[in-house]
Amino acid sequence: EWGMMTTENNGIMHLTCPYYYAQPAPDNKDDDDWVMPTEATLIANGVAAPYSGVWRAWSKDYNQLYYNPEITYAPWPGVNESGVPYTNASPTAALYNPFSPGDGSLNLTIDTSYVTDYCPGGLAPLTVDNFYPARYNIWIDSDADGVVDDTDAHTLIEIKATTLTYAGGPNRRDCAAAPVCTYAEEIQNFANWFSYYRKRASVAKAAYGQVIAGASNARVGLVTLHDNGNVDTEIKSMNPSPTAGDKRTVLDNLFSGYGSGNTPLRDNFNEAGKYLSCESNDYFSACPALPAGSGGECQQNFTILMTDGYYNGSFDGSLGNTDGNDDTKWDSGTAGPYGDNETKTLADIAMEYYENDSRPGVDNNLRPPPGGIDENTAQHMVTYSVAFGV
Repeated sequence: EWGMMTTENNGIMHLTCPYYYAQPAPDNKDDDDWVMPTEATLIANGVAAPYSGVWRAWSKDYNQLYYNPEITYAPWPGVNESGVPYTNASPTAALYNPFSPGDGSLNLTIDTSYVTDYCPGGLAPLTVDNFYPARYNIWIDSDADGVVDDTDAHTLIEIKATTLTYAGGPNRRDCAAAPVCTYAEEIQNFANWFSYYRKRASVAKAAYGQVIAGASNARVGLVTLHDNGNVDTEIKSMNPSPTAGDKRTVLDNLFSGYGSGNTPLRDNFNEAGKYLSCESNDYFSACPALPAGSGGECQQNFTILMTDGYYNGSFDGSLGNTDGNDDTKWDSGTAGPYGDNETKTLADIAMEYYENDSRPGVDNNLRPPPGGIDENTAQHMVTYSVAFGV
């Protein structure tokens, strides 16, 4: 749900108070999750330099979720809750939630204000005035240490019509003269970031959405850590269009979900493995495997596990050090590429459902792909894990 992501365990996200957002928006969840105050506001309230380095909230080099002018931000694939295709966001009415346009929008091209706290100084709630949303800071490594320090120099860039060109990047697909971008190109790209990528959950939706929209000759399901919004979806066949049929159903469930709660990755990942193995699980009662006569002997199974950070919570499963117990040739013990001395990790769960035949009553006719990576001819689960900000 958060709009901040740093490499530090504390840093500006935890200046006594939690600061989880760089942009004010009514859908920022929880009253105790504040938007970072600006330097100008702290100066006006008597806070001395370096102002806790709050400028870093609006710098992609520190807040790795923030707008990066070197990246092209594209709308999500598919359609919103009314069946209207996602399009470029309006800079003067950038939607808070593209799936539900009725949730409102923000004009990114005019000043706005918001109320926040500043706990390190023991100040009363502050009103941040003259906040121009379409902004980012360019970091200058003043001491050349490669670390975004609070005292480092920085330049505030406000994307306004009075500035005709902006420094983008060589890979900006939306700028005709990349790496130079016009005002219209830059404000459009920022608006797309604001609507479609402003939060961790939004980035995950964009990534999963691209995978689902492009899926063909495949069946896809979706489960979330907490089923926020009742979005868990059994495996369905993917029709070509992301705007209709089962593919739209999965995408609708993806885009209507929301982020909250902790990160019990291991328990949920283990349940996904049991589901694909037709074992009793916390998700669904139906077996997703095809019968042998419909290609079950050759069926491949994949899990794409995405997370915004480290897992937490206990793991209730009975698995031990399955990638280091040498019970199959893929373990390799502690001396091989998959072996370690740790137990009950994500890697152990991945190995459990890779090395064991998920359907022992079905002939093993999987044909390993070239390259020698996946050599298992029995039915099994292959895991792709995507983690950002760790």
